Amino acid sequence: MICQNSKIIKYPFLLSLCLAAILITFGCDDKDDKNSSIHNTATHIDGQSISNNLPINALTTNHKIIEYYIPKNVKNSFYAYVSEGVPEFDSKLMGEKNIAYIKKEGSEKIYGEYEINFLNGLILSHMLRIVDMSNDEVKLIKKIVTNSIKGEVNHEFVNQPVILKLPSFNEKLKWEYCEDEDQKYVCTAELIQLTVDGKEKETIKVSKEIHVKEHSGEFKKYDVTTISYYVKGIGFYKEEMVSATSVQKIFLVLKKQTTEEYMPAIENIFKDDEMWK
Repeated sequence: MICQNSKIIKYPFLLSLCLAAILITFGCDDKDDKNSSIHNTATHIDGQSISNNLPINALTTNHKIIEYYIPKNVKNSFYAYVSEGVPEFDSKLMGEKNIAYIKKEGSEKIYGEYEINFLNGLILSHMLRIVDMSNDEVKLIKKIVTNSIKGEVNHEFVNQPVILKLPSFNEKLKWEYCEDEDQKYVCTAELIQLTVDGKEKETIKVSKEIHVKEHSGEFKKYDVTTISYYVKGIGFYKEEMVSATSVQKIFLVLKKQTTEEYMPAIENIFKDDEMWK
């Protein structure tokens, strides 16, 4: 495993990050089948009223999830790990990623995503996803992950999992879903105001617990929880890695950068996929 044997890990708490990154990026499925149709039965909704200390008119009521999920202007976004509350380190050694989006021709709700993950300046993995967006949900239709460990792993979802929900103000939404047979995410989403470049922005905040299936067949909660922020007009903005056991609870932050990096022509990446035609 790259993270376990790497000499670039300078701080013990970053070992948890590496394990979490492998779980999130590669999944836990060690089966030989590289093309699977997952019957997602874990998704459910449990909405409940809460107080998030926002004035009742602070958040608009006529909004759609696409405004938070897809960047308004830039379709190619570059992210790097930053040292917010973390000892200084080189972000290139801890990972960077580039995400590009494209809308399916003739559709207003089907989008393709193409993600490249880097480690120490080298490409670690590619991920292609096709998503379907209603007014308040993002569903995952297909995911293809390619990396040096497993090669290409193709998932086509029979029951499309909901990977993001748009709450109303003063509301929390809870649900769970699976992208891989041996990994489950338990999510909580709420609308907040987040300060971005000195301005308050409407933001979907999603806390995601990672649960890994053990040999017994039971799911066990992993130590690391991720907290993702989707900002209206900006899209995916940042993600915090939170440890339940570490003294330093938020131990790493993946954050959108102002600079753009090279991304291959995304139209060519999706053109031959049968689900894209």
